Amino acid sequence: MKVISYWEAYFSVHSPWDEMRPIDGVAFPTLLEAIRVRYQFQAAARSPSTQPFNLMTPVFQTGAFVVGDKSNVVNVCDFQMAGILVGASTTEHAKEFAVDLFDFLEKAFGFRRPPADRKVTHRTTMVVEFGFDIESTFGTWNEVADLLRSVIPSDEPKPVPFGIKFTGADLNNPNNTEFIFERRTTAPPNAQWIYSQAPLDTASHEALLRKIETIFAKPG
Repeated sequence: MKVISYWEAYFSVHSPWDEMRPIDGVAFPTLLEAIRVRYQFQAAARSPSTQPFNLMTPVFQTGAFVVGDKSNVVNVCDFQMAGILVGASTTEHAKEFAVDLFDFLEKAFGFRRPPADRKVTHRTTMVVEFGFDIESTFGTWNEVADLLRSVIPSDEPKPVPFGIKFTGADLNNPNNTEFIFERRTTAPPNAQWIYSQAPLDTASHEALLRKIETIFAKPG
C-alpha cells in the first residue's frame, strides 16, 4: 500500500471553554491577535459554533507551526462549546500544535490545561493506492453490478461498485463514528486509489488500511 495523500486529520480535546480559559477571563481581541500572529493564521474570527450560546471563542484558519526546521500547516483551530478542534494533515501534526498552543496560552494568558481524563477523539481522511484490482474487493456486489448493466440503457455510464461505509448502531446519532472505504474518482487511469475516512489517528488509520489490503490480497 502506498499513501497518495493525507487529506485531513482532526484532533479534538473535549474540554469546555469555561474549563480552559482564565478564571478572570481574557480580552477577546487581544487573544485573537496573539494566536493569529504566533501561528501566522490567515483568518481569525469569532467561532460560529459558540455564538448561539453567547460565548466569544476564537476560530483560526490556515496557519503554520514550526517544528525544528520544518513548517507544518494547521488548517483550522476552533475553540468550540465542548472543546478544542485542531485540523492538520496528520493527527501527529495536530497534536504537536495543540501542545505548543496550550503551553503558549498558559504562559501568556493564564489559561488552564484540559484535565488528563478528558476525552480525545480523532477523524482522519487519506487517499491510498492498493496494488491489486479494487473491483475484486466488492465480491457479490459485482453480480449486482452485472444485473444493473443488463437493465439500464447501454449508452449510460457503466455502473460499478463504488464503496462501503460502516457507521455506529445508533442511526439517529449525528455524531456516530464512521468508516468510509470507496473508490477515488479522480485517480489516474488504471490506478487503484481508495479514499478512506476513519475515527482514528493517522497512524492507526494507515495500519488498518494495511490490514485491509492484506485481507483482500489473499489468494481467492
